[in-house]
Amino acid sequence: MMKSIVIYNITREIDKYTPAFMDKVNYIVDENGHKDRDTYLGKRIRDYDWLLKQEKVFIFVSNVVNKSKAINRLSRDGYKKGQDFVWAPEWYGDKLLPPCYPLRSWEDNECKYDFSGQAGPWDHRYKELLTLMPEDARSVMDCGAGNMSLKRYLDDEILYYPIDKTKKYPETNVCDFNSGSFPDIYSDVAFLCGILEYISCPEIFLRKLCQHSKTVLIAYCSLHMCPEISVRMLNGWKNHFTTGELVKIFGGNGYYLFDEIYEEKGGIYLRFDKKGAW
Repeated sequence: MMKSIVIYNITREIDKYTPAFMDKVNYIVDENGHKDRDTYLGKRIRDYDWLLKQEKVFIFVSNVVNKSKAINRLSRDGYKKGQDFVWAPEWYGDKLLPPCYPLRSWEDNECKYDFSGQAGPWDHRYKELLTLMPEDARSVMDCGAGNMSLKRYLDDEILYYPIDKTKKYPETNVCDFNSGSFPDIYSDVAFLCGILEYISCPEIFLRKLCQHSKTVLIAYCSLHMCPEISVRMLNGWKNHFTTGELVKIFGGNGYYLFDEIYEEKGGIYLRFDKKGAW
């Protein structure tokens, strides 16, 4: 790779980066008050003015909580996301530059959960989401249905469409959302219970989901609920949204936040409705 690899801002997340990634880093540009030292983790610290004078750099934004501030500054100064810089948690690596974090997939962690029994690992989340469900809904699409435990909590007259990556039951509609596909199913309500975190292209997936349902109910562990990116990566999570970012994505698809529930531990529960749907 011809460009110099630069980390933008020293945060505690840098200490969690993989050694293979850090070996490729050339400099750290910092604005967080580390002017009492010349190096960090063996890398030379530079200031932002130095960065502006460089012609060939690829920048990794390390900020987590205030990532928008860092990204907006780079964008205002002419750097293009994906071409000149990337938010480090969204980088999964290539042949020349390895991932910033140790990565796991959903399959790596699936052994922690029991999907064979009648009770599902996310039943408590389903019960919470059901309190947000429209009373006049007549059809439900369960994305990442697993053992279809949601079906047991629905009235018999409600049509139930289970969707999963593998065909665990004859009724399961098989679809790999990370491949970009989406089933030809339309419903009043779509459930996303502990699945959105594992979608590698969430904006594309959510756009297609919004085209197939009037209401979306989400159980999600937001960035504010779990800000440690290294922990999120080891859970196999592929995205790291704040609640506000989710609201913005749905707003761009013609939906608005109708209701919300926040748990001190465990995540957030959101209901998005299509404007004028009900």
